[in-house]
Amino acid sequence: MGYRTASRASAPRNGAILAMELLLVLPLMMAIFFGTVEYGLLLAAEARLYNASREGARVAAAGGNLDDVKAAVKAALLKGEANLVDIQAVLTDPPNSTNPVLPGSPVAVMVSAPAKVLVPDYLRFIGISIANRCLIGQTVMRKE
Repeated sequence: MGYRTASRASAPRNGAILAMELLLVLPLMMAIFFGTVEYGLLLAAEARLYNASREGARVAAAGGNLDDVKAAVKAALLKGEANLVDIQAVLTDPPNSTNPVLPGSPVAVMVSAPAKVLVPDYLRFIGISIANRCLIGQTVMRKE
């Protein structure tokens, strides 16, 4: 009828070529996929830290004390992240004194955390790691 059938000798060879191509391309595709996911999670975590520092700075600018600032920062974070971050606030003038900041003076809130506790380290298998990176969100506002 004009149909051409593949010989038995060429069929295993085509499967071997396909397997070899898969072995070469699959690790590259996995690295690109996991890199994209990890980078997206890293950006989202950094945005949450900036948002939390902004919320803390709003409370500080309105005249809140350190406990109020920490509560506002923790409320802006995810439940699991609230205990993993370091919160620092400058609410006195000069810093580390007992004099409160005067109206119109800047107040600063910084929220930081190691990247490895907020984002999974997916690219470790190819030698790219975020284990030593620290994520920081800082906001400075003027006190009302």
